Amino acid sequence: MKASKKQSLTRLFALAMLIGYAVNGKAQAFDGDDDCKLHAGYINFGKLHGGEIGIDYGFSDYLSYGVAMRVVEPYVDEDGEKNILNGVDAAVNVKYHFQATLELPQELDFFVGAQAGLSGNLGLNAGVCYNFGEVVGVYARAERNLFEAWHLGLKDTSPFKNNWGFSVGLTFNLDFNSIR
Repeated sequence: MKASKKQSLTRLFALAMLIGYAVNGKAQAFDGDDDCKLHAGYINFGKLHGGEIGIDYGFSDYLSYGVAMRVVEPYVDEDGEKNILNGVDAAVNVKYHFQATLELPQELDFFVGAQAGLSGNLGLNAGVCYNFGEVVGVYARAERNLFEAWHLGLKDTSPFKNNWGFSVGLTFNLDFNSIR
């Protein structure tokens, strides 16, 4: 019997909490300079479901930049065929983190940002991140691609064009300084 999407998300959240509480240390959702986070999770873009994976790197106490690869389920086009390419996108982003500005607890961070997708879209995003421990956290983000900045020949039915996107998932702190 298959688990529903709600049950899967609940299990994912419970696993993150279990792992997070098992890890000791001072949790920080955004650590500023040299903070590097890997994130992976569920995405719903244009009412299509899929997954995303990405990495963000902090270059000041307030700013980070990153890249993400997003894939949603292929949809059936006008000819009755699945078009996989229109369900794939890569994006670069810049985010402003409010943790220091608002003097939030170290475990919590709100952010806003802008992104540019390989599909030719420019948009805005906002979200929240909460770390359970030094390594594992959870995030939730909403984004909206506002307009097409360049044209790559994708059909207007691409889910990444002028649609809302929502994502939830896990973040993992990558501490390269401790390896040196």
